[in-house]
Amino acid sequence: MHNHFECIVLGDLNISFDKMKKSNHYPIWRCEIKTIFKNFGLKDIVKFFHEHPSPTHSTKRNEGP
Repeated sequence: MHNHFECIVLGDLNISFDKMKKSNHYPIWRCEIKTIFKNFGLKDIVKFFHEHPSPTHSTKRNEGP
């Protein structure tokens, strides 16, 4: 689930940034960035990654010895 979620986020961000690269107009950059913030609620994503450590980490958090 974690890897799938990560891929969706990165993929959507890449599509948005590709759109921005094609435009030299700063207001469109701002609009795209605002849309990204609105769509993804970046605070929620940061919270998600804090609560779900990367699968490459072998340590288990919030558990006793």
